[in-house]
Amino acid sequence: MDGPATRRFLAAALAILAVALSACGDDESSDAGGPLSADEWSERVQGFCSDGYQEATALPLPEQLEQLGPDASARAEILANVRDSIVALGQPDGISSEEVGGYVDELNADIDQLAQIASAAEAGDPDAGTTQLDESAGQAASELGLDDCAALSQAIARTP
Repeated sequence: MDGPATRRFLAAALAILAVALSACGDDESSDAGGPLSADEWSERVQGFCSDGYQEATALPLPEQLEQLGPDASARAEILANVRDSIVALGQPDGISSEEVGGYVDELNADIDQLAQIASAAEAGDPDAGTTQLDESAGQAASELGLDDCAALSQAIARTP
């Protein structure tokens, strides 16, 4: 039973097994590495934002100017992690690249503004704590139906 017929049978059996196993992939992954559906993308992004929200709300409020720089840096890092996770997902099917890119741009703007606040605070600028983030990232998140991301933006901006 060591002949060519046996080898062909084993090769065919392995091919069938490989096809069957590939069909049993992770329920969260999209077809053959293609783009995520809008629902899959939204679900994952909401998870990133929910995690970020938990981190942001766990940060203590700065009570002194010396605490403002590290606080702004920590908030910027939370947003950067969320942004990087979103970008890593790629462009989903069913959502325009302008909407996704617009949201990422708003996250970038908040990250940049938080970095400016941190720099000003570390330089001893007493007005560093008066700068507020706008609501653009939260608004863009809401327009995409990303309620957890809108909540994250409020938590990062420290607005009710």
